[in-house]
Amino acid sequence: MGEGAWNIRGKELWLIDSEGSGRIPSVDEIYRALIEKKPTEAWIPSHIEGLRPSRYPLAPILNIIVNPEGQPSYNISGTVRSVSIELQYDDLVRGHLIVGSTWFPIDPILAEEVLGLLRDANAEIGPARSLKAFLAVRKAGVLGAAVKDQTSEASLSPLAFAPTGEDVPAGISATLYPYQLSGWRWLKFLMSEGLGGLLADEMGLGKTLQIISALSDCGGVSLRPALIVAPGSLLENWRREIAKFAPHLRVLKHHGPLRTGRPVALEPYDVVVTSYDSAVGDNSLLNMIHWKVIILDEAQFIRNPDARRTKAVKRLQRDAALAVTGTPIENRLLDLWSIIDFVLPGYFGDKKSFEAYYTDDADGAAALEPLVSPLMLRRRVADVAKDLPSRIDIPQILELEDHEAAAYDAERERINHEYGIAATLVALTSLRRFCAHPALMGCSAAAADDMWKDGSAYFPALSMAGCRSRSVSR
Repeated sequence: MGEGAWNIRGKELWLIDSEGSGRIPSVDEIYRALIEKKPTEAWIPSHIEGLRPSRYPLAPILNIIVNPEGQPSYNISGTVRSVSIELQYDDLVRGHLIVGSTWFPIDPILAEEVLGLLRDANAEIGPARSLKAFLAVRKAGVLGAAVKDQTSEASLSPLAFAPTGEDVPAGISATLYPYQLSGWRWLKFLMSEGLGGLLADEMGLGKTLQIISALSDCGGVSLRPALIVAPGSLLENWRREIAKFAPHLRVLKHHGPLRTGRPVALEPYDVVVTSYDSAVGDNSLLNMIHWKVIILDEAQFIRNPDARRTKAVKRLQRDAALAVTGTPIENRLLDLWSIIDFVLPGYFGDKKSFEAYYTDDADGAAALEPLVSPLMLRRRVADVAKDLPSRIDIPQILELEDHEAAAYDAERERINHEYGIAATLVALTSLRRFCAHPALMGCSAAAADDMWKDGSAYFPALSMAGCRSRSVSR
């Protein structure tokens, strides 16, 4: 058999046999022929004019960058002896390439690792289309994979991943502001990805309407059944708002002494609204249903990871989770860990490692912010609602009736007697609750009416009805 020939075709090196048939040889074939001068077959040339083969392979790595449009993107680079070369997916599959007048092999182990990362995350070179894939690739880099994350210190807008458009939510009897439409599209995008998120807009920007819009229209994803967990004082507001803005959704308020104890009674409804206390007391019942999405309103209520309510809601079965709060951090960074641990379990690791890595100060917050920014949508009134008039506050003084004042003073005296030096702090919460309505003190409605009507009977009513102020685990 006569001698064959090498042929350069762009970045590829082809081997042509004596009969004119061509193929792309393996890296081993090229290396043995051109570098070791020991071709696998006698007809394979051991030299190619004008091409210098490199003995050292390129080490590929997957880069996460931010493109000029501010969107996260992926590219692959290969380095060898301080030389960096941009690579394509096909280069890694082929295992070698030609740059200029030099042929480079590509490290096969690292190449397979990068290819595996892209395959497992269902990601492609170029702009990041999937937040789920982005988080997976990012996490792989943290765990030591062949990833260089150039976004680890950059804040990313969660809207960078969500699609834009002119669509509006179907079934909603309201006209949404542009920023609310963006929030709805973001929530819809999260649900399509099977992820969770934290809607942290400032108060007054319509977080409730954005959530209802997602429940009504989430693209091709059905969110039935959905569970909304909120403070007891907000349940009626949720029921009323859903009925107003999305009347086609069947909603049940699961609360109070007459609430059902049978899961079958919850199944006909699209949305079930319940309180944090009911989520604790009825945890077994609610856990008999696999919820499509669970939404926590005033999610700072689970800021304490050791509280019963936190553990209760995290036990509930769900495909996805959303948290809604204008104050994701109230006291410490661990507040945010607890909320995100519900939204995306395991994303920040366990509690102990989180506290060890992120110090509870400005530096810790700065290190944490780039990681949480893709999952948290927060807009300020001053930034997005410039067409709204400034809020007008009108203080209104309400005088207590004589019997109301007597009951108020009786409660204050009880606190002073029971708590002594700490009475001032206790009284702030207890008296505010009393002024809203005595029923909030934890007693029966009848006892509350009695003590509202007759302040002199306050202490007997408390004693008889078991109505003493109780501390609730937060």
